[in-house]
Amino acid sequence: MDVLGEKECVSVLRQALGREDFHLERYSVEPASESPIGFMARHLNLVATVRVEGATRDVRFFVKCPPTSGPHLTYVEEMQHFEKELEMYETVIPKMSDKLPHPFRLPIPRCYLTRGKLIILEDLKEKGYRLWDRMVPFDLDHCRSLMTSLARFHAPSFLLQIEATTMVEGNGETVSSAGGIFRVARDRLLTGSGGEMGRRWEKSSVDTMTTAIVGFWPERFGKKGKEVEGRLWEAWGELRELSKPSEKHTNVLCHGDLWANNVMFRGEGADGPDDAVLVDLQLVRFAPPITDILLFLHTSTTATFRAEHSVDLLRTYHDRLREIVGGATLDQLMPLGCLLDVMEEYGLFGKLVSAIWLSFILNSEKVVPMLEEGGSAGEPPDFVSKILKDRGDEVLLNAQASEVYRGRVMESYRECLEHLGLWK
Repeated sequence: MDVLGEKECVSVLRQALGREDFHLERYSVEPASESPIGFMARHLNLVATVRVEGATRDVRFFVKCPPTSGPHLTYVEEMQHFEKELEMYETVIPKMSDKLPHPFRLPIPRCYLTRGKLIILEDLKEKGYRLWDRMVPFDLDHCRSLMTSLARFHAPSFLLQIEATTMVEGNGETVSSAGGIFRVARDRLLTGSGGEMGRRWEKSSVDTMTTAIVGFWPERFGKKGKEVEGRLWEAWGELRELSKPSEKHTNVLCHGDLWANNVMFRGEGADGPDDAVLVDLQLVRFAPPITDILLFLHTSTTATFRAEHSVDLLRTYHDRLREIVGGATLDQLMPLGCLLDVMEEYGLFGKLVSAIWLSFILNSEKVVPMLEEGGSAGEPPDFVSKILKDRGDEVLLNAQASEVYRGRVMESYRECLEHLGLWK
C-alpha cells in the first residue's frame, strides 16, 4: 500500500472524530479479512490508537488500494476499475451529495482520504453494519431495504439530468455519458471496450459457461457444446449493447456490481434492517437503472422469489425515488409503466451477467483455492490467473461439494438457456 504518513493519519482522524483535541499514539495497517471479500483491490484496516480526554481507544478505518500482483494490477489498470472509484470519491460523489434534498443522503461509506492509489473510508462494521451471507438468498425485508437505498443512489442522476436539460434548453442538447460528471461511468467490462484484458474476460466467461453447462447436463448438451458456445457469443454481443447508455431510456449512474458482498445492512427490527449501504464503486456504469436492479435480483434471490416479488420491489424502488426527485420529474424521465416494461427488455442482462458472476462469487476457497500462499496482506485473488480462464471444471467441483452452490448456479444457467432458446 502507499505509505501513509502520520500527518495524513491525523487528518483522517480529525474528520472522523470531529475534533482536534486528541493525541495519536500509534497506528498500523492489517488485513480486513482472512478470506477474500472482493476481487479488484486489496482490502485493509487502518487501526489508529488515540487518547481523547484521558481515555485511550482504537479507531478503525477501511482501506482500499490496488492489487500487487503484476498481471492483476495490469488488468485493473487496463479496465480502469480502481481509477473509477478514486474519481467517484474525489469528483462525482460530492456533486451527487449536493443534489440530494434534505434529509436524504447517499447510501455509501464516508471517504476521508484519496491519494494516488489509496482510498480510506469509514469502517461500517464499527457502526453496526454487516454483510449478508452470500450463500443465502436475500429475504423480502432486505430486498426492500436495498431498493430504498438504491433509489437514493440513483436519485441525483435524475436531478442532475433535469438541471442539465434545463440549462441547455433551446438548442436540443441533453446530458450524456460523454460529458459532465458521468464520464467516469463508461463501462469497459461488458461493452467490449476493455482491450486485450476485456477480450480475455469475455472468452473466459463464455468458455466457463459452455464447459459447465455440458458437465451439468451431459444428456441434453453433451453433443451440443459448439451450439451452446455459439449462442453464448451471440448473447454476449446483445449484452454489450444492453450495457451501454440507452438511446431511448433514461440512464443513471449505476453501481454496476450489486451482489451480497457489496451491500451492508444495519439493524434488524420487526420491519427488517433500518439501513443499507452500497460499497465498492469500481464498476459504475451509466445505463438504465434496471441494470442495477436485475443484477442484484438475479445474483441474490431465487427464481421463485423473483416471480413472486419483482414487480412489488420495482414499485418500492419507484415510490422511494418519487419521494426524492418529485412526481413531475419522475413522470417525465421514468414513469412506473416504463420501468416495468424495460424489465422484460433487459432480461438477458440480469440472467447472463448473474450466471457469469455467481460461478466465482460463490466459490469455496476450500474447494478451489484462489488466494496465493504467502501473498501480501489483504490481497484479493489474482483475477488474471484465477478467473480469466475456462473455469468450467472448477464450477463442477464446487457444485459437487455444495448443494447450495449447485442449486443456485444451475438455476442461473438454466434461466439463461431458456432465455436463449437452448433449453428444449
